[in-house]
Amino acid sequence: MSFVLDRFILSANTVTVISLWDVPEHPSSTIVPSYPCARLSLPSWELVAHNVSSDNSTLYVAVTKHHRARIYAVPLGLVSNVPPSGNKDRLSFNLTADFSMPIPDTIVIRSIDPDSSLVLLCQIATSIVVLNWRTNFQATITMQSDDLEEVWNGVTALRLCGPYILCFRIHSVEAYPLPTGFSEPGTTSPSPGSLSVLRHEFPAVVFRRVSLSQVRSSRCPSGEVYTIFMLANDLHRGTYHYQINVTTAPVPSISVKLLAMRDIGISTPLISTGDNIGAPQLSVMIRGTFVSAWALGSVGLRSVWVERQRGSIDRRVVASTTYPSRLHSKEPSSRREPRMNRLRSLRHASMGEWFWSSHHLTYVVGAASSTPYASW
Repeated sequence: MSFVLDRFILSANTVTVISLWDVPEHPSSTIVPSYPCARLSLPSWELVAHNVSSDNSTLYVAVTKHHRARIYAVPLGLVSNVPPSGNKDRLSFNLTADFSMPIPDTIVIRSIDPDSSLVLLCQIATSIVVLNWRTNFQATITMQSDDLEEVWNGVTALRLCGPYILCFRIHSVEAYPLPTGFSEPGTTSPSPGSLSVLRHEFPAVVFRRVSLSQVRSSRCPSGEVYTIFMLANDLHRGTYHYQINVTTAPVPSISVKLLAMRDIGISTPLISTGDNIGAPQLSVMIRGTFVSAWALGSVGLRSVWVERQRGSIDRRVVASTTYPSRLHSKEPSSRREPRMNRLRSLRHASMGEWFWSSHHLTYVVGAASSTPYASW
């Protein structure tokens, strides 16, 4: 289940009924009913990826079944600002592409890019396959291999980033040049032959899943800079918020900056600082905390996660904002690890979940909730 454009929820149940829910804000109620504005029944198929076009007008979803894959498009501009009940089945999933996947059973779709009609697939931790779903043109990229003595460094996500493909792995992030023939006509991107493979390692952490923002590009005197933000969690160390910049000229490079973090551990001080680096620190002793789910906003500065303290069944939904001034800080990362600021518990309930059926969607906040409903 995923949020789309801060308004829709995309879900798929165990029998692969894919539903798109329109959930506008209801600031005065703790119970929010909604109805699907689009549904698609695909028994035995699996929802593997989704993305929105650059103009936010169309949602694209990818589904797979054995060696087949399909791309469906949902035009979002047809939904007007009317109550959710009026949007029931108003939109539709339109089949855009139907193609065969590469033969190995171990290959999976990790990402789709609607604007370039590209599908990014990976085979375990050995190769990346780039496929154009309109032309069926494809190419294979061999990934860098790790030393045999190192722990397994599997792939968690792939993302198109200008002339590069960003490969997020358990212990590193790597940038591979887009193969020849996949660049968009009329672009001024460097030729693949002039680009090198880039790599940054994350020492002493294990990131088994990441949440990514949209990729943004900016122009500097030396060339294009592509920026993406990442939110990741290490089970034993905490939650990390990174900014990743990929520069193509004059020398291709990748830089990774830790913007904020939240420590997790048994009897570990939790330190939170304000926007001012020199502000007094607030230290609170917490018990070991387990984070079960986390997500980063499309811009990359707001995040939310669900956490539970060791020995307790209560869960908290915590929101965090990393201030833009943090992006321009010149303080070396070795001086101090920045902390996530303005941590705020939105809801605290022993039972609060999204429940959905084939007809409606409702968020229920448990009776143990001690804070009012908050929209964000």
